[in-house]
Amino acid sequence: MKNRTEFVLIGPPTAGKSTLGIALAKSLGVEYVSLDSFRNEIFNELDYNVKKAELLLKSYGFEALFEYWRSFECIVLETCINEFANCVFDVGAGYVIQSKPDLAMRTDLALAPFSYIVRIDLCSNPKLSASLMKQRLYERDRQLKSDQDYAEIDKVLARIFIGNPAYVRYARHTIYTYQRTVEDCVANILATI
Repeated sequence: MKNRTEFVLIGPPTAGKSTLGIALAKSLGVEYVSLDSFRNEIFNELDYNVKKAELLLKSYGFEALFEYWRSFECIVLETCINEFANCVFDVGAGYVIQSKPDLAMRTDLALAPFSYIVRIDLCSNPKLSASLMKQRLYERDRQLKSDQDYAEIDKVLARIFIGNPAYVRYARHTIYTYQRTVEDCVANILATI
C-alpha cells in the first residue's frame, strides 16, 4: 500500500539528484534529506571495515568495493526512511542497486510505501549519459584522483549506473536533466503529484 507522499529521488551519479532535491524541498517547504550525509555515521555504527574497503578497492577494483557497500547502504536506506518524514529524500546513486535477493527484498519493502519515486537521469541516450557522467565526475573530483584512476572507474560506473534496471523498476516517473533548468525539472517533478 502506497501511503507515503514524500518524494524519493533515485538515479545515477551527477544526474542532479542533490540539486533538484534541494530545490524541490525548498519549493515544498520541507526538509531535504540526503542519504549520503548519513552514510559515514551509520557505516561507523555498523561493522563496516575501512581497511577491508581499501584493500578491496586496491586489489579488486571499484566493483568489489561497491559490492561490499551493498548491505551497509541497505541499512542506511532503511534507517533514513524510518527516521524522517515530510521531506524530500535524495537516495543517492547506489542505494537501490542490490545484487543479492535478500537485500533487494529489503529495498523493495523500504520503498514500497512511497507513491513518488522519481528517477533523475541525465538523458535517455546511454552513451551520452555515460559521457556526461564521466565529464561531471572528472570536473567534480579531479583534484582527488589521477587520470589513471578514471580509466577504470569510468567504465565501471557506466556499467553499474547507466540504465541500471533498478532505477526503472522503482521509479514511477523519470526526469531527464541534460540541457534543462532546475526550475523546469522541479516543475516537472511537481506535475507528477
